[in-house]
Formats: sequence, C-alpha cells, structure tokens
Amino acid sequence: MAAETVTSVTQPITEKIVDVLFNATVRQFGYLCKYKHYIEALRTEAKKLTDRRNDLQAEIDAATRNREVIKDEVKRWIAEVDEIIPKAEKFLEDEVKVNKKCLGGEVAGPEVDNLEINPTAREVADGCGGLPIAILTIGTALKDRDKHVWKDAAQQLKSSAPTNIEGMEEFVVSRVELSYNYLKSEEAKSIFRLCSCFPEDYDIPIEVLARYGWGLRCFQNVDSAEKARGRARSAVSTLIFSYLLIDGKKEGFVKMHDVVRYVAQQIASKNKFLMRAGVELKDWPSINTFEDLTGISLMFNDIHEVPDGLECPKLQALFLQKNHLLVIPDPFFQGMKDLKVLDLGGIRMVSPPSSLSFLSNLRTLRLDYCNHLPDLSLIGELSGLEILDLSKSDVNEIPVSFGRLSHLRLLDLTDCYNLELIPPGVLSRLRKLEELYMSHSFCHWQFESEEDTRSNAKFIELGALSRLTSLHIDIPKGEIMPSDMSLPNLTSFSITIGEEDTLNDFIELFLENFNKRCSRAMGLSQDMRISALHSWIKNLLLRSEILALIEVNDLENIFSNLANDDFNELMFLYIFGCNEMKCLLNSLERTQRVTLRKLEWLFIRENQNFVEICHGQLPAGCLSNVKRLDVVGCGSMLKILPSHLVQSFQNLQRLMVESCELLVSVFEIERVNIAKEETELFSSLEKLTLIDLPRMTDIWKGDTQFVSLHNLKKVRVEECDELRQVFPANLGKKAAAEEMVLYRNRRYQIHIHATTSTSSPTPSLGNLVSITIRGCGKLRNLFTTSMVKSLVRLESLEVSSCPTLQEIIMDDEGEVGLQGASTKKITFPSLFSIKLCDLGSLTCFSSSGLHATVEFLALEALQIIDCPGMKTFGYGNQLTPKLLKGVEFGYCKYCWTGNLNHTIQQYVYNEKKIWEKQAMKSGISSGDYFL
Repeated sequence: MAAETVTSVTQPITEKIVDVLFNATVRQFGYLCKYKHYIEALRTEAKKLTDRRNDLQAEIDAATRNREVIKDEVKRWIAEVDEIIPKAEKFLEDEVKVNKKCLGGEVAGPEVDNLEINPTAREVADGCGGLPIAILTIGTALKDRDKHVWKDAAQQLKSSAPTNIEGMEEFVVSRVELSYNYLKSEEAKSIFRLCSCFPEDYDIPIEVLARYGWGLRCFQNVDSAEKARGRARSAVSTLIFSYLLIDGKKEGFVKMHDVVRYVAQQIASKNKFLMRAGVELKDWPSINTFEDLTGISLMFNDIHEVPDGLECPKLQALFLQKNHLLVIPDPFFQGMKDLKVLDLGGIRMVSPPSSLSFLSNLRTLRLDYCNHLPDLSLIGELSGLEILDLSKSDVNEIPVSFGRLSHLRLLDLTDCYNLELIPPGVLSRLRKLEELYMSHSFCHWQFESEEDTRSNAKFIELGALSRLTSLHIDIPKGEIMPSDMSLPNLTSFSITIGEEDTLNDFIELFLENFNKRCSRAMGLSQDMRISALHSWIKNLLLRSEILALIEVNDLENIFSNLANDDFNELMFLYIFGCNEMKCLLNSLERTQRVTLRKLEWLFIRENQNFVEICHGQLPAGCLSNVKRLDVVGCGSMLKILPSHLVQSFQNLQRLMVESCELLVSVFEIERVNIAKEETELFSSLEKLTLIDLPRMTDIWKGDTQFVSLHNLKKVRVEECDELRQVFPANLGKKAAAEEMVLYRNRRYQIHIHATTSTSSPTPSLGNLVSITIRGCGKLRNLFTTSMVKSLVRLESLEVSSCPTLQEIIMDDEGEVGLQGASTKKITFPSLFSIKLCDLGSLTCFSSSGLHATVEFLALEALQIIDCPGMKTFGYGNQLTPKLLKGVEFGYCKYCWTGNLNHTIQQYVYNEKKIWEKQAMKSGISSGDYFL
C-alpha cells in the first residue's frame, strides 16, 4: 500500500510543486496570468501532500511494528516530501508578505489602509494580474498618493492602456515583449497578434483563429484546412506554455490577460493594425490616413455607419462583427482590393454592398449570426474564397452562383434552420471542398427515386467531393441516401439519420464531455433499422467514436445485424428506447473477441426490456476502459453489475442509476474470484448516484472485503425506500466520501455507517466536507458522539423535512459515565454552515443525555427554520467564536445575544409573546408557536 501511495502521489504533486517553486525565476511572467491560480493550487497541493505524507507515515509505523520491510523508494519519498513542504510553506509565507507590502502600506504607504483607498488598491492589484513584481512596481509608483491618483491608475489598468503609470512599461510591458520576442515560431507570433484583436476578457475560439490564420497565410506549407487547424492549436499551446495566453472557460477557447493584451496591441500597432474592439464606439474612428493599415478590428462596438469609401490598399484583415446596426454603403470595399479576411458576423445587412465583388483576393469570409441575410449571389463573384462561414444566420437559400466558388475549402452552414433550398449541382461543383458543416441545417434533400427535374440537391452530389474529409450533416430519412456512395477520405464526421431533433444535442453534449477528443460521431433514430443501412453507412457506423441509438427497432444487442464486426473505436455509446434490446452484448452468440475496448461512457436509458449488460461471460478486455456508466429507466434490470462483470469495470469512476423499478442491488460481489495480485475492487469510483429505486435493498451484495472506495468523493441516494444502509460496516471504514446527500428515503432509517463498535472512531467519515439529508422519514438521530470525532473536515450540514428526527448528535450508550459527563468535549473544527429546516420533532442539536461542551470553531452561518420543538440548541456549553451575525430564523431575520443557547431561548420567548398578543387580538387560544 505504501508503494502504491508513492506511485500515485509523487509524480503529480511533486512535479506541480517543483514547477511552481523551483522554476519561479524562469516562469516569472507566468504569475502575470496565473499567479492567483497557482497560489491556490499550491496551498491545496501542499496540504494534500502533507496529509498523504502523514497517512503514509502512519502506514510505515504500522508496518514497522509488524516487522515488515520498508522499501527504499518509500523512505526516499518521505525524505523528499520533508524537504519540499518547508519550502512550499516558506513560499506561501513570502506571498503573504508581498501582499502585505502591497496592500498593507509597506510599499504603497499607509494611505492604502484608508477605507476610501483600500478597495481601489485591490482593484489595482487585480489589474496587475496578481504578478508580485507588477504590484510592487505600481505600488511603489503610487506610494503616498491620494485616492484620485489610485482611482486613475485602476481605471487605466481597466482600460488596458496604462501608458501614464510610472514604471509600468519598464517592469511589466517589457517582460511581455521579451517573452514575445523569444518565441521561435512566427506562427505563434501571428496568432498572438490576432488574439489582441478581440475585446478585453473575451473567450477567443481557436477555430476562428484557425480560419483567420488560413486566410492570412499565417501557416507555412499547409495545404488543408485540418492542417491549418492543427497549426493553430499548436501555436495556441506554445502561447499558453509561454503564459501569453490562458485557457478559456470552455474547451477550444483561450483568453488574453488585460496587460498582455495591451502589449500585444502595441506590437500589432507596429505592424499597422488599428484596434478598438469592444470599447463602445458609436462612430467610425477618426485618424489621418488608413492607407498604410494592414488590419482593422472594430468588433463588438455600436457603430452605425462607415465611410462611403476608404483607400486601404494594404489592408489584409477587417473585423467588424457584432456592430448589430451597422449600415455598409455600396462603395465601401472598393479601396480594399488586397483584403484577405473579412468578418461581418452579427450584422443585420439590408443588402450586401455591391463593392463586395471587388474583393477578388478574399480568402476567409464570416457572415455568422446574421439576421435577415439578403440575397447572397454576390458572394459567388469571390472566386478566390476558401472559407465561407454562414453558421447561425438567417439564410433561406444558397444561390446558384456559389457553384463558381471553385477554391472553396470550408463551408459552414451550421444552425441555418431556415435553409430550404440548395440548387442541384451547386455542391458537386465545389471540387476542392474539404469540410462541410450542415448540422441543424438543410434537410430537404431530394429523394433518389425522384425525377431529375428537381429543385433541390441530392445527397449523392456529395460523392463528387473527392477531397471531403469532414462532414457534419443531418439526414431525415434513410431513403435519401444512395446505396453505392463512397466517401473514401472522410476522417471526421457527425452524421445523424432520422427525425429525432435531440440527436445533435446529445452528440454535442458528449463531444464537450470528451473535450473535443472525438471527431467521428453518428446517431440513428426513430424507426431506423440497422439491417436497412447501406454498407458504406455501416462502415462509418463501425468507425464511430460516438454513437447514439434512439428507438432503433431491430437490435437485440449492439451487434445485431452487423455480422461479426467490432466497435473498437467507440468511446461513447448512448442507447435510448431500443425496446427490443435485452442486453448490450451476448457472448453466447458471438465468438470470444475483444470488443468495445475503448468505450469510456455507456449510457442506457428507457430500454424497458433491457435485462443485463452482458449475457454470458464477458471476454477479457471488453468494457475494461469504461469510466462512466449511466442506467436510467430500465425497468427489467435486477442488478447493474453482477459478479461476472465486476472485474471488467475496474476503471469505473462514475455510476448513476435512476428509475429502475425492479432493481434489487447494484454491485453483486458474491461469486467474484479475486486474483492474488488484484486486492481492490472499484478503487477508481469517484461518484455514486442512486435515485428512485423503490425495491433496492442493497447497494453492495456479498462480501465487500476486497472493495476499496478510497477515491469516492460524492454519494447521493434519493427515494430508495427499501435501502437500510449505504455502506456495510467493513466497507464504510474504507470509504472516503467528501459529500453525502440522502434525500426522501422515507421508509427506513439510513445508516451512513453501521459500526460494530460504538467506541471506535469511524474513519470513513473523515473526508466528508458536505452532508445534506432531506425527507428521510424514519431518521431519529444523525450522528453519535464517536462518529463526530471523525468529522474533522465537515464544512456544511443541511438537514430538512425529516419529521421523526429528534436530535443531531446522540450520546453513544455507555460512552460517558456520570463522573465524566461534565468534562466531555465535542469539537467541529471545520463546520462553517448549519441549516436545520422543517424538523417537527427536533428538540436539540446535541442530546439531553450529553452534558458536554460542544465547540463550533469555524461556524459562521446557522439557520433554524420551522423547528417548533427546539427550545435550546444543546445541553451543555455551546462555543461559537465566529458566529458574529447570529442565528437566522427566517429570511434575513437574525437574532444574537452572545450565547447560542440563550439566543434560541430568547427568540422562543419573544415569538411566544408575539403569538400570545396576536392570539388575544384575534380571540383564539394561544397555543403552538413556531421557531
């Protein structure tokens, strides 16, 4: 065990700490963008490292007592950690000192403590990106200045133009420029400059950078859109590694820190780029001349008009997107004949300016998010166009002139919901087309059986596109597809067949969950039959990484009507409403071949006749990579993982089971044969969710001695009325859950941990951070005094709608004798928040038989709502040093007398008096009053 701890801890944690600690000089600029992130990560990792070191030391001590030999690598790891931890603590202390210097008056002077200046000082610090050297520099420059100077500095930092702040350029801007100059890749430099064209704090899509970069020829020796995309991603990775960019909020996006953006704009301006993005411009900027400009970015403003004509003979890129009411006059583009990239996305054009046809050198044109897009015939005149983006625009038809776009490589029609007409022969003439995106778009394909005198395109036209490598398309009916079509170069696809509107939504969801790692997805829906699919579609099906099957009627298992083929590329499988399917795999009908070996996520939903995942013994290696399993609405299943499947799911991290009315147990471990080298089952499980399982009596069926749940973080159990315990005794001690939610388990009391010895602590609770219990109708108490000893990390406790609950902490029977009762102490070191709501039988938090001191060292928020039987909080002293706001008895209804028990008693007394007065006025008997 000790060696395994070394393996799991040493590499990830020590590398991160070494990276932050020992490369601080080399990565000085990194703090500009990610300093706060690293400090918090370092605090967390250092604490985890300390905890792991202590746990390992305890195991070493126990092993030593048993005269076991401790490996040298374990001793070396302990020594290494003992060396690293003090350095980490010293680093964190220094960080505190820096902040104290900057915000405590040592650098900026005592004025920083002034109530008027301090908030502004913090804005200045934030504007410096948390970079200590930047804060020190600007703090020194602002030392002993009054509040007006501080506010001006903060405003300059916000506006990304800190040109007048003394020292800013020398100490910060110069470092960004230096980092930029040291970039070896010209492609990375080009992408860096392009990123500065976007508004402050904007999430920049990498795909847009790739399309801009393609049009501007930023990528050398690239002959395809996919290769350009790869180069863009590589450039972005280089910039992130150099801390010139940071990750965006979502996968596929990046951001540029404000200070970095300022420097990038200065660099871009040297390359004759005019940038005023996202600064609320109302009018076109007034400058002496536009003749030397190579780029203009005025995106995300409120400009209504542009000049009639501009002479911009050197202009390469023009970004005007998201000026929603912009009116472009006909002559506007006449003087921009060398323009390569034009972005007019999100503009409501009454008509396309006629001068658009002058842009014979234009390579990339974006007209996405354009409402009321007019006749697009003029675009057909742009013979050099290579990328055309019309996604999410109000396009009704594709003009015949598009057939003349002989150099077009990428056409994006995604989410063009109103697109109804693509004239015959237009698509087939785009012979250089490599990528076609039409998801949630055109679906009026002409049937193969119809006459040639048609008004719309036929699907077979795509077969003429020999260079097509990427296809995203929706096909409403299988009859549209030809039987002999071939797409030999297709490497990326998202194809849905059928009329189920949610197919694309599912595929997009799963693509996001897989961080865009998958590039081949297919969905079949609504009465589609596998047996009716043409061979070329079946081939794509078997190459899919994501597969969604919705109401497919001829599947008894996943391989029905697919001969002896495998799904060894599949990473996600979603099966919904396939009611003929009884099992996922039937090993009795199939040869023992490894299949589904890459599958990571299996989602089975609303399959009423589905009985089991595998009928028969699962071949070795099958399903061995599954990390997430969701089973919802499968009313015929009795168990999720029977004994013959348990060992195949050793990489399972998340399990969710919901609304399976006949389910009796989740894990069956009764007849599992454990190999000598395999001593832990389900050691990877992180999250367990069980909802609406009315007949489930056991989560774990059988001997759990080989089950280890040390990675389990979250447990949620809802509406499982027959369940008596979440963990049996021996398993509960090996669980490490941080969050426990028990909700509406009405019939029986739920035992979080059934311990065999009331005097022994329960280690399984030691990692709990949050406990939420609602609607458990038979619960009388929640913890015993021995259990509380383990709740050292508990931060949040919420208990509501448990009508029989009488107390939160019950004294263990025989735990405390009469002589020791007065000296007993219970401590909650981390409990920050307690909420007790709708608990009709609750009399107190701690038992009437427990006259002890209860310490709530971290408690700052306490809510007690609708608990009519609670007249005191606990019997004995209740210490709450941080409960400064007092007790909340309703919405913003606080009360505090300085003592918790006295506060509750005083509130009860006051409420009783109010109730009695109201009762006397209304002539009714004064009776119950509610807390």
